[in-house]
Amino acid sequence: MHAGGWRFEPARLHSDLHQSVTHCMEEITSIVRVALLQAIAEDMNLPANMVKGVDLCRRAKGMGADIALFPEMWSIGYSFPDSADT
Repeated sequence: MHAGGWRFEPARLHSDLHQSVTHCMEEITSIVRVALLQAIAEDMNLPANMVKGVDLCRRAKGMGADIALFPEMWSIGYSFPDSADT
């Protein structure tokens, strides 16, 4: 079929579309490595915990991590009271 000098070729269109989609996916697909960190913090000693945290982040990066995650409130050494104490 011709339409204004352009020839419609479904097989060629499918092949070109597949190549375009594959190229786009290769550009947007990447691997993100996440380090889940767990360490004993010093109770309410933010400066000491920050030093420890920076060291752990650097070690995680050295092992290939892109992101390092600590538990919530780790930096201040907060822990929940033991239910036996209440």
